[in-house]
Amino acid sequence: MDNFEFHHKSTQSNDYINVIEKHKNELEEFKKYANYLTEKAGKATKNSQKASSYMRSLVRLIIGYETLYGDNIDTLHSFDTYKKLMKITEIERFKEFNKNTNHFYSATFGCFLSYLTYLNSENEEMVDLELNKNTPDKEKSDLIINEEIGSKSIKRKEKRLIQNTYFYPRNYKESLEAKKKSNWVCEFDKSHKTFINESDGKPHVEAHHLIPMAAQGLYENSIDFSGNIICLCPTCHRRIHHSINEDKKVMLKYFYNKRRNIYKKMDIDIDVNELYKMYGILK
Repeated sequence: MDNFEFHHKSTQSNDYINVIEKHKNELEEFKKYANYLTEKAGKATKNSQKASSYMRSLVRLIIGYETLYGDNIDTLHSFDTYKKLMKITEIERFKEFNKNTNHFYSATFGCFLSYLTYLNSENEEMVDLELNKNTPDKEKSDLIINEEIGSKSIKRKEKRLIQNTYFYPRNYKESLEAKKKSNWVCEFDKSHKTFINESDGKPHVEAHHLIPMAAQGLYENSIDFSGNIICLCPTCHRRIHHSINEDKKVMLKYFYNKRRNIYKKMDIDIDVNELYKMYGILK
C-alpha cells in the first residue's frame, strides 16, 4: 500500500467525511486560526483558500495516521496529537512526497504547531504575569514554586488545576538564576535602562521563556530552566510578544543562536523554524 495514499482522499469519501464530523468544531477553530496567520503575514486575500487547504491537509493527515498506525485521533487540542501525526514525517520518502506536494504538508504541520501553542498561551501568560510581579507572594502562590535548581534536564512538572484551568507551575529560582546570569540588564540590548525595583533593589528586568511554556506539552523534559529564560526590559518583553513578524524573527534568531547548545545539553530538540512557529510565524 502507498503510505501516502491519504493525499488522494476525496472530500466526498467516507473517511474524509467521518473525520470532518468527528472533529468539526476543532477543525473550524483551526481553520480560523490559519486564516488569521496567513492574513497577518500578508499572504492571503479576503477570498484566499489557503486556510481551507491547511484544514483539508490536516484532515488527510489524520486519515493517514489512523490508517497506517491503527490508532485513533481523539482531539486536535493536544500536543500528543501533533506528535502522533508527526510520525508520518519519519516514513521513508516523506521529504520527496512533501516536495512533490509543494511542501503543503510541512506547512500544515507548522500551522498546527502554532495553533496548539496559541491555544495554551493565554493561560500560561497569566502565570508569567505572576512570575514577573514586583512583589509576588512566592510562598502562597499555587502557580509559582521554589525548588533548588540543577544543571541537568528534569521531567516536566504535572499541570496544576487552579480555578478550573490547568497550568504548568514556574520555578521562581530558575528565573532568579537567569536574572543573575544577565547581570540584571536587558539581554537584547544592554543599553536599555529601566528602573530600580523596590522589591529587591535591582534593575527591573522581566523573565521570558524563549520556548514558550505554552509549548511545554510538546516536551517530556521541563523547559522551565534558566537557560530557556531570557531577561528583557519591559519594552523588549512586549516586543517579543506583540511586534511584527520581522522584528520578532530578529529577536528569536538572536536568542536561539545563543542557546542552541544549551537546548542540546538539556535534551530539548528544537530548531529555529520550530521556534518561529510557536510565535505564530509560518515563514
